[in-house]
Amino acid sequence: MNTNETERPDTYDRACRDADDNCPTENAVLRREWRQKTATIAVLATTLEQQTARFELLRAAAAALLDDMGEPDDGVEANLMQALRDAMA
Repeated sequence: MNTNETERPDTYDRACRDADDNCPTENAVLRREWRQKTATIAVLATTLEQQTARFELLRAAAAALLDDMGEPDDGVEANLMQALRDAMA
C-alpha cells in the first residue's frame, strides 16, 4: 500500500483523487514541513550534545597532560604548554 503526504483532516478517501484534485492540501504540506524541521532540530541538538561531550573529554585530557608535563625543558615545550593553556581559557 502506498502512503503519501496528502492526508485529509479526517479520513483520506483515495476515490476523491482525480485530475482536478491531485495536490496535497496546504495543511498536509505544512504538517510535513513541520515534521521535517523538528526532526532536523532534534538531529542538530543531539549532534551538539555529542560534540560538547567530546570537547569536554579533550579539555580534560589537555589539563591532565599539562599537569603531567611539569616544567618545560625547552622553548618548544613552553610554547606548547602556553598554547594548551590559551586554548583552555
